Order: sequence, then C-alpha cells, then structure tokens
Amino acid sequence: MAQLSQVPTDGEEVPVAASLADRVELASRSLLALSIKAMAQQDPAISSTQLRALMVLEESGGSNLSTLAAAAGVSTSAASRLADRLVAAGLADRQVPTHSRREVLLQLTPTGRGVVRDHEQARREVFAEALADLADLAETDLQALIQGLDAVRARQAGERHGDPGRA
Repeated sequence: MAQLSQVPTDGEEVPVAASLADRVELASRSLLALSIKAMAQQDPAISSTQLRALMVLEESGGSNLSTLAAAAGVSTSAASRLADRLVAAGLADRQVPTHSRREVLLQLTPTGRGVVRDHEQARREVFAEALADLADLAETDLQALIQGLDAVRARQAGERHGDPGRA
C-alpha cells in the first residue's frame, strides 16, 4: 500500500493507512457481530463451519475436498468429516466425476441451497436494519462507502481466484 499522509490522533501523527486499518478492523467487528446475529436466526443444528462450507460450495458450484478444505480453512481430513455431516443432513451430495474416478465432488442439494439463501436473506435484513441509521449521510459519502466496499470485495475475489493484484 502506498504511504499516505499523516493524520493527528490524540496529539500524535499516525499514517493514514494505519488509522484506516484500525477503522476497518473496528467496522469488521461490527459486521461480524451482525453476521452472527443473522446466523443465530438460522437452524441451530448448522454450525458456522458448516454454513461457511455451504457458502463455498454455492459460490464454486461444487468442489473437491482439498479445495473445500483450503477455502474453509480446515485440514482435508476435517473437510472430509464436514462433508460427511453435510451429506448426512441432506445439504450436499457426493458425485464422482467421469473424468477422474479418484476425485469426489461435493455439490449442494436444493435443501443446501435453501439454507444458503435463507442465511443471505437474514444477513441482508440485519445489515439493512443497521444501515437505516446511515440514511442521513450525504449521497457522496454513501457512494464513497459503496465504492470502498466494492473495492475490498473485488480484491478478496481476486485473491480467492489466485490473482492478488485484481481490484
């Protein structure tokens, strides 16, 4: 990140990038709390790791165990046990691709897709409730916020797909 100018904080000058990182970290805590609030509205039998795995499968259109493990931040053996639980709950199916009989592909079932959609809707509702307080911000401030969030999302998408410079 390019060095940005200094900003005073409690009488001490701090690089803008450091100040911005602090603010983003605090905002991410708030967003995480909102996500947890939305998750609490879901079926308690689905853990946060299972929900994350379902979201990975939804985003990717299906995944093998090693890709799921990497995306979910767990070991391959943990991903295998996770897959067992998802399949047993009827949220995912195992498929053996015709091109590679040694590989197992996990895909969401319609029930699994419904769980992801329900969670996304619950998150949107919780976020909308929180954002209603921002209605009095100037249009330009809201547009700047949206552009910043879009840039972060694009950067994350690039990193997930092997292009850390994509923004």
